[in-house]
Amino acid sequence: MAFKFSRTSNERKATVHADLQRVLDEALRRSPIDFGITEGHRTTERQQELFAIGRELRDGKWVEVSRRVTNCDGVEKKSKHQSGEAVDLYAFVNGKASFDQAHLALVAGVVLSTAKDMGVDIRWGGTFGSKDLKGWDYPHFELRG
Repeated sequence: MAFKFSRTSNERKATVHADLQRVLDEALRRSPIDFGITEGHRTTERQQELFAIGRELRDGKWVEVSRRVTNCDGVEKKSKHQSGEAVDLYAFVNGKASFDQAHLALVAGVVLSTAKDMGVDIRWGGTFGSKDLKGWDYPHFELRG
């Protein structure tokens, strides 16, 4: 079965680096599982909104109060989303978005193998596994370098 990106996913895809766009198009063509794009390029303001999730500003310093979304504040430490070098994906299963680790691992396998075949160096957030992020970032893919 050949999957196609929705209008919204295509709009989001258009905001990222051309190499990512090519890999995502080919990966979706090869994929046994449908997937879409939740986010491509981010503005500094959007990155700061995500950085604030799970934190409170106390006495001029950010303090963690619950699970964080990102370690990148958008100014001192920028996300690859801000340069269009990253994308977040979701699996589309049984008519709805899925962020299930098994579904996203299937998507990752296709994206990573497609990128390798195309000579594009990509890394997957599912391999981050840092204590700072308290786990892995399964939806995230970024260009290396």
